[in-house]
Amino acid sequence: MEINIFSLHGKWYENNENRLTSNLLFFLDKFNDHILKLFCDNFLPELRYNKKDINEYSIDFQVYDFGKIPDAEIILGNDKRILVESKIHSNLIKKNQVKEYCLRLKQSQVNYPDYYLLVITQTDQKQRIARISRELEFDNIIESDKIIHVQWKEIMNFFKDIKDNTNNYFLIGLLNMFLEEVENTLYNRIDIKSMELNKLNEVVLTTQNKKFYKMALEDQVFWPTYNFSPSQYVAYYFTSNCPVYSMTISHFAQIKNIWHNVTIEEVLTSIPEFQDLPDFNRFKERALEVYGLGNEKQFAIAITEKPIKLNEPIKFEYNKEYKLNPNILPGRHTTLSKLLQADIVEDLY
Repeated sequence: MEINIFSLHGKWYENNENRLTSNLLFFLDKFNDHILKLFCDNFLPELRYNKKDINEYSIDFQVYDFGKIPDAEIILGNDKRILVESKIHSNLIKKNQVKEYCLRLKQSQVNYPDYYLLVITQTDQKQRIARISRELEFDNIIESDKIIHVQWKEIMNFFKDIKDNTNNYFLIGLLNMFLEEVENTLYNRIDIKSMELNKLNEVVLTTQNKKFYKMALEDQVFWPTYNFSPSQYVAYYFTSNCPVYSMTISHFAQIKNIWHNVTIEEVLTSIPEFQDLPDFNRFKERALEVYGLGNEKQFAIAITEKPIKLNEPIKFEYNKEYKLNPNILPGRHTTLSKLLQADIVEDLY
């Protein structure tokens, strides 16, 4: 298995937020003449700088003045200061944290008259940050347009564009590793085929109702439960409202990848593997029936190989002494041998 240097870089930092920020700073620092300029143009469009400012810069991780510690500080030239605070998963930026950083910027405006607070989050917190900004402006602490909100997916797309428009193979290699590490960290991405077999269960069971039925069999996508542990295969139990395969286990599939803490927008726009599904537009239409566009609810999702149909479906038979029933199937494990030999669901226990 190849070693991703961005998994190693910053591995001693306190948490994944710090590690991702340190990896981002690496690119801004080492490719300042190109990437730093593009970064400012994209995410700080009101910032006024010249070539000298880009050449005379400092980028530091977790600069301590007093109180709370921002994730990063960027100084351009002699008079431009940017504090950076990042959040991942569903972590919310807090007003007191924003207020303290804004006060710090305001107190330094003699030396740094042009200043900004850049907040990077995984979830869409634009409305929340806009409200905080208005309140701080009302309190005469900072102008609201000095607080900039960016999502990690926007930063990922920014670096994807750079990768697609450069012939520098060294930079392309670094960007591929960086983007992989960001995706793995943000979404807790698990590549099943790269895991050691002794760390995997053989088969996990999952129920699928009518809405998920076609996506599982035709689109090769299913939504695991949050207590889902990595497994080689998934076996589908179709509930009573499913056409054709009602109240049976009729198919199983080899699992390829699992993502956690994703929103429907991230699935449809930020994770490239979903674009390679058998029919992405069909999957998109079906997925939006479950999670409407703009829904910020986070969930787990997995892509499989094409499902395999069992020769005979495994039926559910009710007996009060049986230990397995449809209500407790999700997340349960069995073996491939039991799955291929079972006549009824109870045989999987």
